[in-house]
Amino acid sequence: MADPAGEQKEMSEKTEEAISGLMIPLREAQLLVPNVTVAELVGYEPPQQVEDRPEWYLGHIIWRDQNIPLVSFEGANGDPFDPSQPSQRTVVLNGVSGQEALPFYAVVVEGIPHAVRVGPEEAVPQDRELGACGAVMVHLSGEEALIPDLVKLETMILAARQG
Repeated sequence: MADPAGEQKEMSEKTEEAISGLMIPLREAQLLVPNVTVAELVGYEPPQQVEDRPEWYLGHIIWRDQNIPLVSFEGANGDPFDPSQPSQRTVVLNGVSGQEALPFYAVVVEGIPHAVRVGPEEAVPQDRELGACGAVMVHLSGEEALIPDLVKLETMILAARQG
């Protein structure tokens, strides 16, 4: 017979472990993502323009011999974003939705992401507006960060690619 108390204790021990994350600076905010989500931080290069796409879909860049979409998270999230203002860097993200058509994509960022360890009691949810691609706003170590809904963002990217 299974020991429910033992199973619950084991599950609770697993969730009490800290998770390695990255704080990714944007123009007016920052994202908090698991570090395994980020494939690479690269310098910004102007994208190849693509017509008939939403303004937040900036175009395509070549990364490791692959043509991948470059997007503005802020723009996709419904926040103000000026695409004519050049960015400093680009973060290439691993696709998390399992869509073969989108193994990687890039997001413009404004600084260098920094590593954080996030324990279960450290990321305190905040009651803030999240936008189209936000999952939850958290307060962590004196900073606010948006945990994005990357599956939603990837769905939007795929829809925009199809025109």
